[in-house]
Amino acid sequence: MRQSRSPRQEGSRQLSSTPSVWNEKSKKAAFHAVLSTRWSAEQCATVDEFQRREILTGTGSLEGQRVLDLGCGIGRLSGALAHESALVVGVDYSSGMLRRAAAEVRASNTIFIEASAVSLPFPDSHFDVVVASFVFQHILRDDDFRSACSEVVRVLGPRGAMVCMDGVAQEQFRPTGSQYTVVRTLSHYRDSLSSEMRLEVIKELRCVDDDYLLMRWIRMDTETTVGA
Repeated sequence: MRQSRSPRQEGSRQLSSTPSVWNEKSKKAAFHAVLSTRWSAEQCATVDEFQRREILTGTGSLEGQRVLDLGCGIGRLSGALAHESALVVGVDYSSGMLRRAAAEVRASNTIFIEASAVSLPFPDSHFDVVVASFVFQHILRDDDFRSACSEVVRVLGPRGAMVCMDGVAQEQFRPTGSQYTVVRTLSHYRDSLSSEMRLEVIKELRCVDDDYLLMRWIRMDTETTVGA
């Protein structure tokens, strides 16, 4: 049964952009909710389809897997992820986004939980796969970014994978007119993840007028030398 739950209170903290911003965006159509100031509805639909296809290709087979859809929003990936997997848990800190996700995603093996990426309410090694589609670039503070990366590592089991799509640049910057976005460098991800995860796949993508990086990180089960 689809559920929407509130996070644990102890030790939780919010990110630097307020949930009310994303609650307001949740009232609009899925992808258009975030990018309506830049692209038309048709362009948003094109980019949405492109990104979903690339993310799902990046995850590989999900048969029998427990999947965390980090920053799930209104669940635009959750339903598709649930087709093959044993369980999908969608996490977002916007209650408005989660209400829409719980109402619109029809898969019975989905649960939606209100929580922050910097303090996930799950035990260690709880998931086989974490999917993060344009999540980290909306974590504005660098210390929160590092905390969110650490939380992903913590909740992944040995040899678990994180499939991440984000904008990545040669130098960190905030896009003009986008106060809730920080585009970081690949070094930021490596510095925060490579002590316990290995970068297995990296793919440069472009759709409409945006460039993306699709990354697949594998949690190492033993201490090894990172080759990426």
